[in-house]
Amino acid sequence: MTASAADFPSYRQTFEATFVTAEEAARAECAIAPLPGGAELAFGCRWDDSSPAHLAKAAMMGRAGVKGTFYVSASRTEFMESGILQKLMEGGHAIGNHTWSHPQLFERNPNAGFREIAENRIALETAIQRPVVSYVSPFGWSKNPLDPEHRPALAAAVVATGHFVTQDNPGTWGDAPSATDLMPCWRFSANDAKPSRELFDEGFREMLGKARGTPDIPRFGLGTHSWCDESGNALQEDLLKERCLNPDWAQLNDWEYGAYRYEAVHGGVRKVSVRGATATFEATRFLPAFTGAVLPLSLVFSGAEPVAVGTSEGDLARGERGTWALPHAGVAGRLHDRIARANADGLSQEFPGLRVMVEPEEETGRLNVRIENRTGRDLRRIFVAAAFPPKWTVRNACAAAEVLPDGDTWGCAFEMGNIRRGDYAFGSAYYPVSVDFADGDGIFRVWAEKAMPRVEVPETAPVRAARIWGPADATALEGADWAAASVPGAPLPDEENWHAPEADDPDGLWCLVEKKRNAKGPANAHVRALAEDPRQGRFVVYDFDAPEAGPVRLRTSVPATRRNVALWVNGERVPYSGSAPTIEARKGRNRIVLRADMVLGGSKTDALYLAVGDKNSH
Repeated sequence: MTASAADFPSYRQTFEATFVTAEEAARAECAIAPLPGGAELAFGCRWDDSSPAHLAKAAMMGRAGVKGTFYVSASRTEFMESGILQKLMEGGHAIGNHTWSHPQLFERNPNAGFREIAENRIALETAIQRPVVSYVSPFGWSKNPLDPEHRPALAAAVVATGHFVTQDNPGTWGDAPSATDLMPCWRFSANDAKPSRELFDEGFREMLGKARGTPDIPRFGLGTHSWCDESGNALQEDLLKERCLNPDWAQLNDWEYGAYRYEAVHGGVRKVSVRGATATFEATRFLPAFTGAVLPLSLVFSGAEPVAVGTSEGDLARGERGTWALPHAGVAGRLHDRIARANADGLSQEFPGLRVMVEPEEETGRLNVRIENRTGRDLRRIFVAAAFPPKWTVRNACAAAEVLPDGDTWGCAFEMGNIRRGDYAFGSAYYPVSVDFADGDGIFRVWAEKAMPRVEVPETAPVRAARIWGPADATALEGADWAAASVPGAPLPDEENWHAPEADDPDGLWCLVEKKRNAKGPANAHVRALAEDPRQGRFVVYDFDAPEAGPVRLRTSVPATRRNVALWVNGERVPYSGSAPTIEARKGRNRIVLRADMVLGGSKTDALYLAVGDKNSH
């Protein structure tokens, strides 16, 4: 469950190349082509969410001769039980991870976001019986204005939980991980609901140019959602046929692209020996059970061209553009025969007698995994991969054993490092572990997990300790002395109408107010009226303690351009410069008063986030 080339199980595959002369054999070199068949670029489509409309989109792609990946959320029970995923796979398409419940991840505690990603992967793999190695983030990679570490922490969670492919655009998740850790795509959209030829051509030209200009990201594609009608699908079909069936491009879904690129980037070929006109080479290969698909490598020779290439299992076929296709060796080139999920006791119906126990020791920062084999036979090539929530400074680890005899128990312990920051200690703590093993010629995987009792947000955090007034007609408080009210301990104007924050998300660590996602329709006319009324306002008061005097950072989700933004701190009006101004704190008790209007639009009709602290704590 890691995208590290050093950790994925690998093997060495030997092949021999025969040349016309001994001199040719001596000077010849071999490498892995960047894409299958030496293709210039890879092309593939992307379609998000758990929608029955995916079937029409898959049929359209089948007629157009292209492949796609469908990113779904497994919490949609009716969709998961409809058989749609199996039909999509039968059409040559891949399935990707789109989180368990499709939340706005930047609004959630990072540990809760981690669980959304990890739990959806487990659910998808056990549903479709294929490794899921591709991820796309719902609502994109929005920044969290309260926490600059939040977005890269979630991106690291994606990689730590075994994903190394995405059709998100490069760089959207920040500086880490790199393009080789989470292989992206230059993606364009042509209006999901009403596809447009003009938008298609504009996006096609832009992203084709970027793909050609970035050798480490040689892929581009179309799509976001399957929302269009039959005429929209017909237009997309025509455009894909006209623009995207270039014979120099490889048509790949995410499983195929990821599996091939992983070996091309992290593997390699070395020359072992030369005897007469025959040169022996060795390729580093990674098991398809971990990379996600079974694909041959395309080998390219330089210095001299062989007349024949082969392994102990047979001759290699001469491929396109002068490449040679090297298939996986024997049973190494197999996907899983079965993927299951253990229950709370570590047992599963699919693997009677096998028990996997996940035992976090949060007080010592250690995760223990125990595997009991009572299956009646020896298990071989055991590979354990564990991922840790963002609260820990270490994100993942793995261990391996060659054999676990019947009747024995084997265990491993992983160090998770230290708690990252004080606020990262709150919320959900989820520990997923995958165990891969061989039984005879079969390859199997069982998932086990442990969810620790959540650590509640302390009473002193803004989400619990702040007090809210409004939204309402703020003219009633126009004459209030807010400087005086911002003195710690001072009475508040209209005292009886202040109330506790209204956040309904237990993992929304910073969220003080969270209202309807959609303000459309007659039932929400009053919400729109409030948001459009310049008299309307909301006030927040928050008392916090500082261990010493000095500057601290106030982080909010209120932009400087918001209407009538005002800030008072400890009896003085303070200029409000944006979502992270610096304020001067006193030693001991401090008070903030913030006026913030309601916002209409975006993913939330009304939301307000607040945190106070330095870069290490809030």
